[in-house]
Amino acid sequence: MRWPLGRPTTVRARIVALALAPAVALTALWSFAMVSVTAELRALIRLQGVYDDFGTPVDTAVGQIQIERRLSAAYLGGRPDPAAAAGLLAQQRRTDRAVDAMRDAIRDGDRGRLSDRQRQTLDAMVTATGRLESLRGQVLSRKISWDGAVAGYSALVEPGFDVESTLTALQAGQLARESQVVIELVPVREFVSREDALVAGARAAGRLTDAQYGTLTATVEDRRVFERTYVPDLPADSRALFEAFQRGALHRPQQRVLAAHQRAV
Repeated sequence: MRWPLGRPTTVRARIVALALAPAVALTALWSFAMVSVTAELRALIRLQGVYDDFGTPVDTAVGQIQIERRLSAAYLGGRPDPAAAAGLLAQQRRTDRAVDAMRDAIRDGDRGRLSDRQRQTLDAMVTATGRLESLRGQVLSRKISWDGAVAGYSALVEPGFDVESTLTALQAGQLARESQVVIELVPVREFVSREDALVAGARAAGRLTDAQYGTLTATVEDRRVFERTYVPDLPADSRALFEAFQRGALHRPQQRVLAAHQRAV
């Protein structure tokens, strides 16, 4: 090793010189780690701001459409019922407020912070909700089957998956990996909601055709595939919460309906 200012002559100087090299190396390593972490945190902060402005209104609208889907399936599955119709109309008004707020956020927000892909997914979500009134007309006039209504509403919420994926994309690092796993599990919530709507329609109708049973079982299997694929990659605390959710009350009605249809067959 060549010393920049000449060879150290005293023992103390030599000790200081020997300690200096690893200290400099550790400082450089710490600086690199801090730059990497702070860059990831800055990206996360930017992501949170964009998601608060655009993703949250989309998520809220999707949630209200999912509730409306369930009520529509129950309304169509049973006999004409003024109370059921009133409940559905009340939910439609709540859905409209959420959808209007989403459209305002997408139209008036700072779109300059978004990539082209992000803008495209948001615009696709707005376009999808434009079909809401036509679908409602079919539901209220009972010109569509309850399982057809479930399929129609499901098509409206599917663009929301692309919105969540593009708005929460991180390029690299542990946060990016964990974020990607969580985003891949977002469809599970939709599958559970879709199963719930199918079960509500079947209960109201008092029967389940083979085609409807096939739709329900396919939805259940889609959910299970996502769960088997991504749940093991969650952090331990998040995985425990998800497994507790899996054992919860939302899953029981679906299993009872599937079992009842199998016994009838």
